[in-house]
Amino acid sequence: MAYQLQLVLLDSKKLSLEIAKSNCSVAAFSKKCGVHRQTIAEIINRGVSCRFLTAYKIAKGLNLEVEDLLLKEG
Repeated sequence: MAYQLQLVLLDSKKLSLEIAKSNCSVAAFSKKCGVHRQTIAEIINRGVSCRFLTAYKIAKGLNLEVEDLLLKEG
């Protein structure tokens, strides 16, 4: 059985703002949520997409839903 990897695109500006509001550095937040610091930095700085599980961990670390961090089209 083949599995499809679901990628999501997070709003990098909103993510950066939410991390700042949590009074954490990217390094401290990455340890808190269990996502590598470089992954978070690439999402913020380069706007790269990430796996849904990664987005879930980031959102959970910010006490948000994944939908709150998704990049809105338009």
